[in-house]
Parts: sequence; C-alpha cells; structure tokens
Amino acid sequence: MIGLLLLLPQKAAAQDGMLSDISQQVSFRYGDSLTFRVQASADSVISGARLIVEVANRAGVHSEAIPITPGQTVSVSHTVSVDVIDLPPFGEIVYHWDFMDQAGREYSSPTDSIWYHDTSVPWTWVTQQDGAVTVYTNSETAEVSQAALEISLVAIIDNVQALGVNNIDNLRVYIYPGLASLANSLRLHGLVVEDWVAAAAYPDQQTVIVAAESGADQLETLQRDLPHMIAHMMIGRAAGSHTDSVPGWFNEGMALISAPETDPTLEDTLYDALREERLIPLEQLCVPSFAAFDHQEATLAYAESASVMAFVTNRYGTNAIHQLMNGTASGLSCQDTVEGSMGVSLAELESQWHNDLLSQAARSPQSEASLWPWVAVIIASFVLAMLFIAPQPIAASERQEPFEPEPEELNINEI
Repeated sequence: MIGLLLLLPQKAAAQDGMLSDISQQVSFRYGDSLTFRVQASADSVISGARLIVEVANRAGVHSEAIPITPGQTVSVSHTVSVDVIDLPPFGEIVYHWDFMDQAGREYSSPTDSIWYHDTSVPWTWVTQQDGAVTVYTNSETAEVSQAALEISLVAIIDNVQALGVNNIDNLRVYIYPGLASLANSLRLHGLVVEDWVAAAAYPDQQTVIVAAESGADQLETLQRDLPHMIAHMMIGRAAGSHTDSVPGWFNEGMALISAPETDPTLEDTLYDALREERLIPLEQLCVPSFAAFDHQEATLAYAESASVMAFVTNRYGTNAIHQLMNGTASGLSCQDTVEGSMGVSLAELESQWHNDLLSQAARSPQSEASLWPWVAVIIASFVLAMLFIAPQPIAASERQEPFEPEPEELNINEI
C-alpha cells in the first residue's frame, strides 16, 4: 500500500528567484522507499535540482542532486530508499526542493512534511483522538480506542509528575491486533525482534506501538504495556541527544513501576536470583538497553530494574527521581548521576538495595514452589544436627574411664 500527500499549486519565494505553478508530492512503500515528485516553473531556464530530506527531530540531512531536463518548467521524480535516510518505522519526514537556473540564481520550494507509518498491514488504520493523544486501531470499534485513550492520558500525567518532565503535546498510539503484525512492521525496517517483545517506543517521533490481541486479556495488556511504553517515550524525549546516557535500570525500572500492578513472574525471578546469589551487578545494568542480554538475563535485568526503582522511590522520594532524570538528560555518567541525585555511590546504592531485598525476603512469603529449596535445606540441617545430638551406643570394649580436661580459653570465633 502507498501513502500519498498532494499539495496544491502555490507560489514560493527564493533567495534570488521566484517559482510559480509549483506542486510537490511524496508517496512511499512502507519499509522500502519514498518517491518525491515536483513540478515548478520559473521566469528563466532551470538547469539544476536538489532534493533535501530529513527525519524530524533527528540529526542528519539527506541532500542529493537530481538530473533534470533544463527548461522554464521542470518535472522531477526521484526515489529514495528508507535505509538511505535512516527512517524509523514511524516518523515525520520533512523535505523541500532547491533549484538553480543557468544564471546561477537559486530557487526553493516550500518546506513540507508527511507522516510515515505502517501501510503494509491488511487493514486501514482508524483513528480516535482525545486532547494530545491519537489512537490508531484496525477496527471501528470504539471500546479499544477509548480504553487506550484513557490509559494514555493518565499515563502522561503520571509520568510528568513522577519524572519531572514537560507535558507532551502530541502522542500517537498504534495498537496492533497481534504480535506477528507488529514484528513484521519492525522487521521491514531491518530491526531484529525477539518473540517476547510486544511493544516499542519512538521518543523523537512521540509514538508508541503495542500488540494487544482481541479477547478477555486485551484491556489488561493495554493497562500493562501502554504506561510502560509511554514512560520510555517520555524519558527518551526528556533525554534527547543523551538517550544513550540513560541507565537501563532507570529507564526500564521507571517503565515497569508505572504499571498498575507488579509482575509476579519478575518478582519470582528476582527472589530466585537473590537466593541463588546470582543477581546482576547494578553497574552492568547501566547500559542503555538490555537488548544484548539473552532472554533469561533480560528477564532478571528487568526484575532488578523494577526493584531498584521501587526502592529509590520509597527511600529517597520523588525529588531523587527528578534529579536522576535531570542528570541523565544532561549526559552525566551512571555513577555521577547517582551521586548527584542521592549523595551515595552506585556501589552504596546497590548495597542498600540488597539489604532491603533481604529484609523483604525475610518477611514476605514466597510461592510454595520457591519455598521448597529452603524447606529442603532446613530438613537436611535438622537431620544432620540430630545425628550429632542423639546419644550413640558405646561398645564395652570402647568404654574408657572419664577424665577431667585441662582448662582452655574459649575462642568465640569458633562457636
């Protein structure tokens, strides 16, 4: 399918000359290419053309000279691969044309834009808007759209307060009816998608995408995943060019604790790792993404991130969260951000968090399955103790006269 934007003829002022009867348009094949077309006239012979394209809110501009047949009226068509301009799966494309005549005078078309999104799906996106949020779904059923709108609006307010960031003026939410179609959208842009990834955020384009299959769990999925992705989007938006400085444990942790309920699977993963003494050091979770981790490591990384941020929120308060956000947005290192926000080193924060985890483990009952290893250890210890404590029969040939041992100083370290 092809998305198309057509502009009506208009006048355009330039540095040295004036274009007339100009019209420009751009069409795209999702995940493949964009085709730019322009027709324009001038009062002299136009001999050269150049296309200038960029993705809104991203560094880098694609500029390419386009061969034309000289004339006072020119028609130009040029196709650009999505890879050439590093186009994300969803984004705003900004473009214009520059021309030059035989005398060296320059002309420019108006700067314009088009919204690029997934048109490879076998449905037409239906939109519903409320304030700053626009929801795109595959159905005209208003229930899903309305639920997504309400969840998104609340999540925006919650994140503004929790992170201390600016409000958002335009959020696009795309809801896919299944993981397969969402994954296909990303793969068309060369992105490797794990089977367990069911959502994505594009902070610089103020867009989130979520897979929520129809059925009894659809609302629960939206309530879990939408606040999560909106938190990512708002953190990335606040960090701007310093997105890679945001520690993964902060980014993922804030996203996870934004959900209305904690994930019991993550809690079990965390306490299992605590018991088996295989928690991932906090320093290793300072990376901006856990994408390089395998599934098991990533699950534990997410579990630790949620636990750390819950601890920081309870121990240090909202102001510390705001300071963490400000520090990462300024490009500070993970260590410097923690020290500047809470007055402790990263190692000290980790120690405090570990102690809190141990305290929680001692007073919080675990699932029956997770208690069995502890029960086994207790039973084994009891049996061993009984072997030493229970009186043993002594053969007559082994009996000896009692004797009085010499007094000896007691070493308390041996007790």
